[in-house]
Amino acid sequence: MKSLPRAFSYTSVTLLIGVVIYMFTQNLIQFINQPGLQGIIFSIGFLLFYTNVNYLMSRRFVGKTIDLENFPYLMAILLIIPALVLSELTQQFYMPSHQVMFVLIILMGSLLGATLGIKKGLIIRKESFRESMQQPEIPEDLRRAKEKLSNN
Repeated sequence: MKSLPRAFSYTSVTLLIGVVIYMFTQNLIQFINQPGLQGIIFSIGFLLFYTNVNYLMSRRFVGKTIDLENFPYLMAILLIIPALVLSELTQQFYMPSHQVMFVLIILMGSLLGATLGIKKGLIIRKESFRESMQQPEIPEDLRRAKEKLSNN
């Protein structure tokens, strides 16, 4: 469990990013419930936005750590918690069905981003491991310089 400090920092940053996302998008949430093309466009926009944010965080986390491969799913849940709590406190939704729709959209986007981020992060981790195993040897002139310094 060498990755616990990194997991803690990613957890706190995820909650912070969740609050910031809500603050910037709180006026756009009402458009999800609009009938027709406008509601569909805003729903897809929220879905893609949460997917992208979680993809970036998950890819970086999995690429940097050896263990805790499924931790980005927890980060996905933590990313949407501030939006859920703050939307409930500010009473953004007039009907419970609108709130359920919003929750499903951002949950689906976050989990999709986590899944895609984990896959890409594993690829990045394998590539970095392969590169570290194929490090070139020290050139001859540097080896001689190192030997001269160690002799002194």
